[in-house]
Amino acid sequence: MRAGFNAADLANLQKTVQNWLGAVEVATAQAAVGIAHHAFEEILKTGPQYSGDFVANTRVSMTGKPDTTFVANPLEFAADAKHRGHPEAMEKARANAKWTTPKLGTPVIISSTARHTDDYSHKIENGKIQFRPVNEGSDYIYHKARDSAKREYAHINKSKLAQLRSKAK
Repeated sequence: MRAGFNAADLANLQKTVQNWLGAVEVATAQAAVGIAHHAFEEILKTGPQYSGDFVANTRVSMTGKPDTTFVANPLEFAADAKHRGHPEAMEKARANAKWTTPKLGTPVIISSTARHTDDYSHKIENGKIQFRPVNEGSDYIYHKARDSAKREYAHINKSKLAQLRSKAK
């Protein structure tokens, strides 16, 4: 008696492996979206605010290209000075974020389209703006958000994977 697979067994094995690989790819893409969601929330919580423009105009792109949509004074409360963590701007950014699951490997881009008379977002990120005391430490927020996600998800167990996947649609 010879041991081995016949053609039907090999076809079934191939189909099983392909299905498993497809499920792993989807789960990995969903986890990547969950990690991006963590970084997005960190950016909203730590982003400096005065008018709320910078945080409210924080965008998420799942296409590999930045979302350049800009809404001038989206909160219409520029006259009232805000501070880091102010909820109105954060809620506006959350409402504009579209969380989908792109093809695995597609970059998820998080950026702010806030516009002022200069390169505002880059100056905030690079610490080239004098922050008010209520916004102290709001420089390098994209780097800090990336580092926070790296620490939080350095090891992903089954429950963390489920949590991450729940953020993707």
